[in-house]
Amino acid sequence: MKKITIAALIMAAAMSHSAVLAEGGNGSTGGSISTDKYPGDWVTVSDWAVDYVNAYRDTGLMPLYLHNYEVTDYTADITREQFCELMEPILNDKDYLNKDSYTASFIDCDNYAVAILTDIGIITGTSDTTFEPDRTITREEAAVILARVLDYTNTYHYEITDSIYHYRDERDFSDWAKESIYAVYNAKIMNGTGDNYFSPKDSYTIEQAVKVAYDLNNLIDAVPAETPSITELPNQWLCDGYYALTDDDKIYISTSMDKKDSVLTLDSSDYDDTDGYKRGEIPYLAANKKDGTAEVYNLKPAKLMFTVPYTVEKLAFDYIITSAANAEGKERYGVYDYDGNEIEKPALTMQQLREGGYMGASGGGSGASVGR
Repeated sequence: MKKITIAALIMAAAMSHSAVLAEGGNGSTGGSISTDKYPGDWVTVSDWAVDYVNAYRDTGLMPLYLHNYEVTDYTADITREQFCELMEPILNDKDYLNKDSYTASFIDCDNYAVAILTDIGIITGTSDTTFEPDRTITREEAAVILARVLDYTNTYHYEITDSIYHYRDERDFSDWAKESIYAVYNAKIMNGTGDNYFSPKDSYTIEQAVKVAYDLNNLIDAVPAETPSITELPNQWLCDGYYALTDDDKIYISTSMDKKDSVLTLDSSDYDDTDGYKRGEIPYLAANKKDGTAEVYNLKPAKLMFTVPYTVEKLAFDYIITSAANAEGKERYGVYDYDGNEIEKPALTMQQLREGGYMGASGGGSGASVGR
């Protein structure tokens, strides 16, 4: 058994250096990075991920294989070992790792991050003795690790009954992954791949994992032991191409991670949370107000479409799901269409919503999704 010491981790962190990924390039990739180690090497990264890569690099938490440009294609699939190396610095930085050494548990992997995450119960192997470090991680495997990190850090706790949202491919989820998939969905860390699908067996890319690591790091910092809300988070990806950025008194709905590109500004003191969804080519925003009402916006161009006298629970492709407490204090759900017409008052149970066909999707859309 190999011992991994904290001193080794500190030495590894000291070896890392910061660099800036410049916007640019052609097509779906952008930016070149020149470093002392690899002068002139091109780094491939999708346009949507450039800001996230820059921002996460600035935290100093980027693992060495990315810091040192051992891997330069961020659109490539991420392996199980690489994903663990992305998670470990977040826990180490926040002092959640309090042992002097960790014991490697697998005959096919002595990676320090894998040893640590195994020791504290975040990950398990593919058998009692093997981990398959070089195998591409699946989306459901990534979701399980993320959910366990949220639970381990006392950041977000979830029960399967909390969710009114259901993916259309839920039958394809592994039994051990189902609760975690909905946990990371409700925490707004990792959602679907579009059309209300999660694609649990699909691979996960490095840039998607970096984006998730960035959001996870912010969430742990911002809202320990609480469900996240937009007024408490530094930023949030709402839907394809739109972000919610907050400061002390404003929420900026922006087309980038810079508030100068905002298309809509809201007073954060008036709102509890938001939800975003791109329905076809039209991006929508639901902003829940502290008075129990909600505003629904078309973001292209930014304009208020209508107000509903309830909280918006979820924007979906065909319907807007609302919620309100009944006389007994129990949560009940209603339905609006995107023209502002009330189809059902908030008197339905979750099961009645499903039976009425309001929980599925009949078209394409994306909401707060890291799947591309």
